[in-house]
Amino acid sequence: MCKFASMKYFGVIISVLLALSSCSHKGEVMRERLDYVSQCNRADTVFTEAWLPTVDSLVRFFDRHGNANERMMAHYLQGRVHHDMGEAPIALECYQKATEMADTTRKDCDLHTLAAIYGQMADLFHLQYLPDDEMNAIKMAEHYDWKNKDTLSAIIAYVLRTRPLYMRNEMDSVMEIEKEARELYLKHGYPERAGEVIISTINILIERGEYDEAKKYMQIYERESGRFDPNGNLINGSTYYYYEKGRYYLAYDKIDSALTCFYNLRDKYYDESRYKGLMSAYEKKRIPDSIAKYARLYANANDSSYLHVNQNMVHKISAMHDYSRHRQVAEEQTVRLERTKRHVVAMIGAFIAFILLIIILYVNRKRKLEEKVNSVTRDYAKLHIELLRHKAEAADIEGHYSALLDEKTQKERELLERIQSYKDEISTRNSEYTSIMDELHNTQSDIETIRESYENTMVGKNAIIEALQTRVDDLTKAIQEVSCVDSQKEFFDSEIYHVFDTRRKFRIGYQPPTDAQWDEFLSLFKVYFTQYYIFISKKNMLSQDQLRLCVLIRLNFTESEMALLMGRNHKQAINKVKAQTNRKLFGKNEARSLKDNLLPHF
Repeated sequence: MCKFASMKYFGVIISVLLALSSCSHKGEVMRERLDYVSQCNRADTVFTEAWLPTVDSLVRFFDRHGNANERMMAHYLQGRVHHDMGEAPIALECYQKATEMADTTRKDCDLHTLAAIYGQMADLFHLQYLPDDEMNAIKMAEHYDWKNKDTLSAIIAYVLRTRPLYMRNEMDSVMEIEKEARELYLKHGYPERAGEVIISTINILIERGEYDEAKKYMQIYERESGRFDPNGNLINGSTYYYYEKGRYYLAYDKIDSALTCFYNLRDKYYDESRYKGLMSAYEKKRIPDSIAKYARLYANANDSSYLHVNQNMVHKISAMHDYSRHRQVAEEQTVRLERTKRHVVAMIGAFIAFILLIIILYVNRKRKLEEKVNSVTRDYAKLHIELLRHKAEAADIEGHYSALLDEKTQKERELLERIQSYKDEISTRNSEYTSIMDELHNTQSDIETIRESYENTMVGKNAIIEALQTRVDDLTKAIQEVSCVDSQKEFFDSEIYHVFDTRRKFRIGYQPPTDAQWDEFLSLFKVYFTQYYIFISKKNMLSQDQLRLCVLIRLNFTESEMALLMGRNHKQAINKVKAQTNRKLFGKNEARSLKDNLLPHF
C-alpha cells in the first residue's frame, strides 16, 4: 500500500508538469492558427458565423500574449468575419481597434496590413454613404502605402478618393485626381492603368456636353488601357464604357453606332443604362414600338435598382440593431469574464494550497503505513490458513459439478441427433426449391424470346416510319422553296430594289444611295431573306459596309456595281472589304472565296 500511495501522488505531480508544458506550446499553436486564418483572408475566403469562435479566441489570446503586429492582425481578422457577415458597425469597431494596436514607431510594423485595414474601413464607409469618413480612411491607407514604399497600392488608394468626391458632387476634383493619377502611373511604369484611370473623366465630360474633349479621352482610353483589340472591340473589363460611347454617338446623331454600343452593354448590372440608352436612340429614330418597349424595360430596371437600394438600407438598419444587441451581450460577457477571472485566481490559490496539504499528508501517511506493515504481515498469516480451508471446500464442489457435467453431455448428444433429423428434412426441401428454380428459368427464356421477336418487328416498323418521314421532309422543303421563290419575286419587284438596280447601270454623274435608302433596302431584304440575314448579322460581328457587301453578293451584283453602290472608287477597295468579311465569318483571310463560303447559306 505504501508503494501504491507514492505512485498515486507521483502521478499528480506529473499531471501538473504536463499542464504547464502544454501552456508553453499554446502560443505556437495560436500563431499557426492566426497564420492560417490570415491565408484564408488573402485567398478571398467568404467568412461565415462558424469562424467567429476561432477569431474571438485569437483576439483573447494575442491581446494578452501577442506583439503589436499579432494583436493588430487578430482584431483585423475578427473585423473581416463580421464584415462578410454583413455586420458593418461591429466590423468598423474591430478595424478601429486593430489600428489602435499598431505600433507605427517600430521598424517591423506591418504597414501593409495597416493600409489594408484602412482600405476595408473606407469600403464600409462608402456603403454607408459617409463620404467624409471614407475620405479620411482612404488618405490613411494611401499614407501607409507610401510609407511602406508600395507605389502601386498608394496610387490605387489615391484614385479611390474619387468615390467620396462623387458623393459630394465635386466633379472638378474628380477630374483633377484622375489627371494626376494618370501622370503617376506613367511615371512609375504602369501605362495600361494610366489609360484606364480616366473613365470617370469621360463620364463627366459627356454629362457636361464637352464632347470634343470627351473624344480625346475616349481615344486615350481605347488606345492605352489594353482592353480593346485592333478593331476597337472591348476584350476585357466592364462593358459600361459602351454606354458612355453610345451617349457620345447620340450627341452627333450617329444613331446606328449608338445602338450598336447600347446592345453591346451585356452586363446584367447595367440593364438600367442599356435600356435607357436604347430608349433614347429610338426616340431619335422615332420608332414608337421600340420606344415603348425600352421605356417599359427601363422602368422595370429602375424599379429593381430602387428596390435593391431599399433592401440595402433595411439591411443596414438591421445591422445597427444587431450591433446594439452585440454590445449588450459583449458587456454581459465582460462582466462574466471578470467574475470568471476571480474564480480562476481563487481556484489556482486553492489548488496550490491543496498540493501543499497533499505533500504534508503524504509524509504523515507514509510514517503511519510503516507502522501498519507489521500488522498487515500478521493478518497475512491468518488469511493464508483461511485460504487452505477454502481450497478443500472447492475440491468437494468440483466433484459435484463433474456429475452434473456428465448429465448435460448426454442431453447434448440427444439434441444433436434431433438436429441431424432436421437437416435431412431441409435437404428434401432444397430439392423442391431446385425444381421450382428450373421452371422459373424456362419461363424467363420464353420471355426473352418474346422480347426479341418484338424488337425485330419494331426495327422493321421504324425503318418504314423513317422512310415516310424522309419523304414528308422532302415535300415540305420543296413547298418552302416554291414559297420562298414567290416571296423573293415580290422583293425584286419592289420600288427600293428598282432604285438600286437602276443606279448600278449608270456610271457618269453617279450618286450612291443615301443612308436612308440603304436602311429601307436592308429592312426589306431582312423580310424576304430572313435566314441569310440572321446568319450574316449574328453577334454583330460585321461592320456596316461588310453587312451591305454580303447583301449585294446575295443579290448577284458584280464587284464594279458593288463599288458604285457602296461609294468606292475601285474594285480593290471592295476586295479589301470582302477579305475582312471572309475572315470574320469563316476565318479565311482572302477575298475570292467569300461568295463560295456564303452559298450554303443562300
